[in-house]
Amino acid sequence: MEFSPNDDNNLPLTKFESMLKTNHVLFFDSEEFENIIHHYLNQGKLALAKKAIKLGLEQHPTSTNLGAISNAKSVVVL
Repeated sequence: MEFSPNDDNNLPLTKFESMLKTNHVLFFDSEEFENIIHHYLNQGKLALAKKAIKLGLEQHPTSTNLGAISNAKSVVVL
């Protein structure tokens, strides 16, 4: 899912960015993290994608999708 400024579905992205500004850890389901990560990767914001991957794996350490994204990101960054 791609987030857009005029879309009500961008609540997870807004919530994530607010969390980064306030340093308050909020809960996201693994699919929300996947969407946030893909958004930042598509925007070329690798540092934010990396933060989302790290936090996603902290909240969902057994998520195979987040693990796969993390591994794929490592290959791309190299």
